[in-house]
Amino acid sequence: MKAKLIFVWILSLVVPFGLPANSIGVFEEIETELVDRAVVMQLPEGVRRIRVRIRNAEGFWETCTIAHLKGTEGFLKLRLPDGAKEEDIEVAASWTDPFPYDFYAGESKFDPTQTDSNTNRDATAVPETLDGVSTETTVEESDIWKWRDSTLYFFNQYRGLQVIDVTDPAVPKRLASMRIPSGGEQLYLHPTENYVILLTYDGTSGNGQVLLVEHTESDDLAQRAAFPVPGYIVESRLVGSILYVVSRQWWQESIVDPDTGVEHINWQSGLAVSKIDLTDPANPVAGDPLELRSGKYDYWGAQVQATAEALLVSTNAYDSVRRQSTSTVHVVDIADPAVDPAVSHQVAVNGQVLDKFNLRLKDNILTVVSQVWRGSNIRRRYASVETFDLSDSSEEIIEPLAELEFANNESITATRFAGDLLYVVTVLRIDPLFVISLVDPANPKLLGELEVPGFSTHLE
Repeated sequence: MKAKLIFVWILSLVVPFGLPANSIGVFEEIETELVDRAVVMQLPEGVRRIRVRIRNAEGFWETCTIAHLKGTEGFLKLRLPDGAKEEDIEVAASWTDPFPYDFYAGESKFDPTQTDSNTNRDATAVPETLDGVSTETTVEESDIWKWRDSTLYFFNQYRGLQVIDVTDPAVPKRLASMRIPSGGEQLYLHPTENYVILLTYDGTSGNGQVLLVEHTESDDLAQRAAFPVPGYIVESRLVGSILYVVSRQWWQESIVDPDTGVEHINWQSGLAVSKIDLTDPANPVAGDPLELRSGKYDYWGAQVQATAEALLVSTNAYDSVRRQSTSTVHVVDIADPAVDPAVSHQVAVNGQVLDKFNLRLKDNILTVVSQVWRGSNIRRRYASVETFDLSDSSEEIIEPLAELEFANNESITATRFAGDLLYVVTVLRIDPLFVISLVDPANPKLLGELEVPGFSTHLE
C-alpha cells in the first residue's frame, strides 16, 4: 500500500486550484443571538466558514475564531472572549473554503502523556524482536519537558527541575522541585528507571555537566551523580540508555621557536564527544571524551544527527583560500555500546552544513546538503547535495559518490528527508521548494520545484 505524504508548509499562503483568489476571503455578515458568553446562529445550507471578529480598543477588527464547516444546514454556537461587547462583535459567513472539510476533520485531541521523543527511525523498518520483545534501539533528543504516564518533568531555566502530577488536568499538582544553579534546556528521562538526566553549566569550572537525579517513591528529588563535560555543551543524544554529549572546548599548545628558543602559547578550539553509560543508573559509567580537532582549522559550531549506529557531527571552519565557511562531517561509530566511540570517517563537503536536517546516514550512504559560495568577486551561492558511500572503512579520503548543484544565487532555509526523497527550501525573493530523488544515491535527480510566496524555515 502506498502511503500518502502530507506536507506542512510553514508561513506560506496557498490558493487552491479552481477557485478565484478573491473568492477565498469573501465573508458576509449573518444574524446571530448572544447567549451568555457565546454567539448562536442558524446556518443556511452551503456555509463553509464562520468568522468571528472583535473590535479592539484601538478600533481595529481582530479575528478571534474561524470555524470550518461541512456546508450542511443547522445551528452553531461559538464562545466569545471574556468582556466582549455586543457592538464590538461581528459574525460573518463564507460559502467557500481553501480546503475540503476532510482536511480539518482529522484528529485534534491527543494524549499529552505521549512524549514526542524525536526518535530517528525509518518509518518503513520493522524492528527485530526477541521472544516478542522489541530490540530496536531508539535515538532520542533532549527537551525542556518530558512525560512519563501522567507525570510531567519540566526543566525551567529560572526554577530548575519541577515534577508535576497531571492526573487531573484541571487541577495539576507539583510533586517536587529542585533548584539548579544554572540555566537548563536539555532534559531526558531514563528509559526504564525513575531517573532524570539534566545537562547544565557548571559556573565554578566553566564547563558543562550532566546531573543524574532520582525521583524517589516519596516524591523527593535526589542528585545521585554529576559528570563534568569539557567546554560548553552544544548538543546531545540518548541512544538507548547511553548518553552522548557533544561539547566545544579549547586546548592550549606550547610551541618553541627553533631559531630563537622562545616559547609561544597557542589556543585551539575543537569538539569533544562524551559517553555516559546509564544502563544501570545506580552505577553510571563515564568514558574518556573523544576529541575532534584539526591542526589546520579552529572548529566552531556543530550540527549533530544520529542513528543507533553512528553520530554525525558536522564541524564548521573558515577556508581562507575559498573565502567561505566549510564543513567536515565526522562519522562517529557507536554501534557497539561496549566500545568507546571512535571516528570511522571524516568527510569534507562542498559548503557549510546549516542544521541537523542537512544530514542523513542510511544503508551506509551519507547524504549532505550544504550552502556553497562561489569563489569570485561576486559572492554567488548555490545549494549542494552530495552522497558518499561509507561501506569501505579503510578509505581515508572519501570522494563524493555524486554531486547535485541547484538553486543558483539562493540560500537554503529548510530541508527534510522523507524515504528516498529530499525536500529543500531556498530563498532569494521567492521561496522555491525543490524535490530531489535519492532512489539511486549515485545519481540524485531534481524532480521538480514549486515557487510559493513567504519565507519557510522548517518542514515536516
